[in-house]
Amino acid sequence: QLAAEVVRLGAISNLEHVHSVRLDFKSGFIKSIVGFCQSLLTLPEVSDLDLVARENETVWGHLEQLGQGIGQCSKLKSLVLDFSGNQITDEHFGRFGEGIGQCSQLTNLELHLSDSQIKGEHLGQLGEWIGRCLQLTSLLLDFSGNQITGQHNVRLGEGIGQCSKLTQLRLDFSGNQITGEHLGRFSEGIGSCPLLTN
Repeated sequence: QLAAEVVRLGAISNLEHVHSVRLDFKSGFIKSIVGFCQSLLTLPEVSDLDLVARENETVWGHLEQLGQGIGQCSKLKSLVLDFSGNQITDEHFGRFGEGIGQCSQLTNLELHLSDSQIKGEHLGQLGEWIGRCLQLTSLLLDFSGNQITGQHNVRLGEGIGQCSKLTQLRLDFSGNQITGEHLGRFSEGIGSCPLLTN
């Protein structure tokens, strides 16, 4: 909560040489989240970004702003976002991934988006943006407890398959509406990662 207050007051924008940022936004800190999105533009040296905003009803309306801010962090190597238990829908989620795709030095990416309202319509778009992170070696995607169907996973797999340096992949789609008919094509996409061991 103290960290969120620091962001709300704009103090983080004065830390232009900071390399690692870890923040937990408590429920209702809408001004903190908006302020942090703006502050990211002034933190060009950040290489490690870890944000937690579980069950925070204000997150979904600012995903696009957050994505834009993340996209400005050109030296980002590790990105961990835990937005579980929010009201995120496909519309908000689709615009968010573009910023991730601009992080050309990213090696570790974790997205925790469980227990939201994602149906998967923009999973393919997210896959395309992830596929632009050519240095990525470790990827975790947690979409458990959403409303995703198998047909939307195909393009996601194809995008992940562009990450030729990927060695670790963890996916959680439990509690969705996925049937087996599209899993073959999804697996084909992932199978394009020659170094994948886990």
